[in-house]
Amino acid sequence: MSAEHKGIMRSLGEFFGHVARGVASNPAPPPPHNAPPRRDRTVVREETTQREAITPDGQRVILRRTVVDEVEVVPEAGEDPRRGAPT
Repeated sequence: MSAEHKGIMRSLGEFFGHVARGVASNPAPPPPHNAPPRRDRTVVREETTQREAITPDGQRVILRRTVVDEVEVVPEAGEDPRRGAPT
């Protein structure tokens, strides 16, 4: 019983087929069925304030505060989060 020898063209075709499947596939695992619903967040306002000071020993200190206001839409149970319609 002899093993069939693959030609170089077949080997190249298989190689590029594997590469194409890898590029086209989604590497992230699907979310589990008990995962919380996807929430769409929209940033409505972002405010940053900054203050500089010099310490008694001469070091420069920067104090920065960032406040982010978001709107989050939580779909109801049994609602398609992409369309907002019941499933």
